[in-house]
Amino acid sequence: MARLDYLESLGVKAITLTWNGSNEIGHGSRSGCDDGLTPFGKSFVRRMEEKKMVVDVSHLNLKGFFDVARTIDAPFIASHSNCDAVRSYPRNLNDEQLKLLIERNGLCGINFCDYFLSEDKNNGLEAVCRHISHILALGGEKILSLGSDFDGCNINPEIDSIDKMPAMYDYLIFKGFGKKTVDALFFDNAYRFFSEQID
Repeated sequence: MARLDYLESLGVKAITLTWNGSNEIGHGSRSGCDDGLTPFGKSFVRRMEEKKMVVDVSHLNLKGFFDVARTIDAPFIASHSNCDAVRSYPRNLNDEQLKLLIERNGLCGINFCDYFLSEDKNNGLEAVCRHISHILALGGEKILSLGSDFDGCNINPEIDSIDKMPAMYDYLIFKGFGKKTVDALFFDNAYRFFSEQID
């Protein structure tokens, strides 16, 4: 727990609880473990809430996700996760999880990793549109954000770097999402969330 205090002193404002495997806090979505947060993990996220640090559930397994929701009252985020209903994959969120993020006024950052977007080679702009459309169909316009995952996965060349984002913006407008929705995805939602959650 002293490490959390130290990270706070450095200015850290958000923490992803696990990677793919297990740690002292809980278990990742590819850990092979169905347990949720450990007792220490529950204490950890409570302390994060007290410190107004944002809990990030991307990579966390299913039970861990719902343990976070039961343990803290603050909104939380899935910084780089997609929709399991569009592409079934352990790292993606099912509709119950997405609806809970909507209910809790959190964020879901669309991940550009090719195999999180699609199981075939159609894993570029069109795949991003499918995941955005699904979240919108659930009523999630206010939780949409960009998660990218530029730093360590395979990404379709259409969307594989920050300089491709203006073209993505134009493409989404062309596909009829509307400027308000695209602005919310690219900037407004994340800006509002972090402005409200972080001192």
